[in-house]
Amino acid sequence: TMGYWGTQLSRHATWWPYAKPWHRYMARAHFLLQQGRPVFHGLRYPASYERAPSMSWHSHGTYRTAQLTDEVLFRDLSVNESGQLKLPSGAVFDALQLTKGALRPDALGKIKALAEAGAVIIGSPPPRHSPSLEDYPDCDARVSEFIDAIWGPATAGKPAVRKLGNGRVLSGMTFEQAMQAIERPPDVLWDGPHEKDLRWNRRDLGEMQVYFLAKFGYETMQGRVSVAGTGLVPEWWNPVDGVIRSLPQFDSEAGRIRVPVTLGPLESGFLVFRGPVESKPSRGRANFPEWRPIHTFTGDWQVSFEPRWGGPSGPVRFPVLSDWSGHPDAGIRHYSGPAVYKKSFDWEESEDPPARRAIDLGVLHD
Repeated sequence: TMGYWGTQLSRHATWWPYAKPWHRYMARAHFLLQQGRPVFHGLRYPASYERAPSMSWHSHGTYRTAQLTDEVLFRDLSVNESGQLKLPSGAVFDALQLTKGALRPDALGKIKALAEAGAVIIGSPPPRHSPSLEDYPDCDARVSEFIDAIWGPATAGKPAVRKLGNGRVLSGMTFEQAMQAIERPPDVLWDGPHEKDLRWNRRDLGEMQVYFLAKFGYETMQGRVSVAGTGLVPEWWNPVDGVIRSLPQFDSEAGRIRVPVTLGPLESGFLVFRGPVESKPSRGRANFPEWRPIHTFTGDWQVSFEPRWGGPSGPVRFPVLSDWSGHPDAGIRHYSGPAVYKKSFDWEESEDPPARRAIDLGVLHD
């Protein structure tokens, strides 16, 4: 892999013949993540390009923000009747967050105009100099004039809310604190353990709201997802197999819908809300039935390797599942390629109708 840049995708990879389910998962997930419009709370300016941004991934209690470029700021950004920042694409944002970088006088002039039109600006005054030498030294004087006009006599580090035209300027506080101050609660809250491992994304399709949930880490997380809204029925859309099913357990309180959710290690899926509530939530069936062990495999495994990749020509007996790198056979110890594990066992189904079964392979390594 190449970190956040992705992975090598080639038909010459050893796993390519088995990659079809993964490609289908990616196709389902990416198709759904391109529907409707993305939902963001704020815009960050100036944009940072030190590393690939992960703006779509946020944890418990946080807000989704997108980076704002100079081109979009000057050409496209405006304010709607509700005081939200808007783009021609239809995307809207609750606030503009200013990072700690220096700003040019023309950028500060546009920010001042947005605030006077009704926008919310979040951030402390920037340095009193322009990052550009254009029109120096007058540019620095203009920067100071705009800072005084936007922030006034703000005291550095102390929380302050200042009225500017039809908008507001909030300084001396974090973005989360400022959003709470303007009464914008987070979209997604997680009530349960491993809250820092939850990542999410949201798409607005009008009458349908789509939340992509992903679990980082190797522990199973169980808890309640709380999203803003009422009167909609939750469903679980599984991008691995394409199955869509309703979630019978949920409740609504104080303008939020709470849904019990279980995510396994590195699992992801879509929590979708659509359609009006026509019946009371079920208290019997669980949204995510718990897997329970019913049989443990013991004894030998027969493992077949590919001779053309340097592996043994016939099946090899493994008394236990073990790491190849410690095997006495050099053809296995240095093998890099596909292998097939086979095992025979007797099973008698005891449930009618037959329940869903799965094999837990434990922790796998490359």
